[in-house]
Amino acid sequence: MRGRTILTRAIIALAFIATVTGIAAAQSGAAGGTTQTRPSVFAVTINPSVRDAQIYVDGVLQRRGTVQLERGTYVIRVEARGYMPWEQRITITGPRTITVSLVPPTATVVLRIPSEFLNDRIRDPWREIDFYVDGRLRNETRVEVEPGRREIMIVSGGLQFRNFFTFEAGRTYTIELLLRASLLGG
Repeated sequence: MRGRTILTRAIIALAFIATVTGIAAAQSGAAGGTTQTRPSVFAVTINPSVRDAQIYVDGVLQRRGTVQLERGTYVIRVEARGYMPWEQRITITGPRTITVSLVPPTATVVLRIPSEFLNDRIRDPWREIDFYVDGRLRNETRVEVEPGRREIMIVSGGLQFRNFFTFEAGRTYTIELLLRASLLGG
């Protein structure tokens, strides 16, 4: 009986050692000769050109510009008040930095008339110049316009300039009127 008890204890001890060894091998990836790897996670930094922009990854608002993403494809969207949203599908294969330039939804048109053409005998010669965009009088020399084809008209006294221009969002255009004198002889 005593021999049987020793044999039983030896079998239990061997079974315990085999179980512990098997669990350790499975956790280390050595069991069956395969290794298990966790998905790779990478730091992805998104730098928008506008300070208070909101950053979304697959529709989820992020708290900051650096996010931890696993290898894969994501839709990145950046929004800011007063700017057109930016959205792009990005494939992440490692750490990276994404620079986003947000564009205002309008174009800027600046009216410039060289000082040598302004009448210095008038106290405020700019008040004598009417600047129209699509038939609407604007009282500024710098205006925001919607992108596309626009009619620009400048009127002062007996002079008028009128033409059509095509403007792109986010760009600044300067319209400068230059007077040219030609002497025609007969």
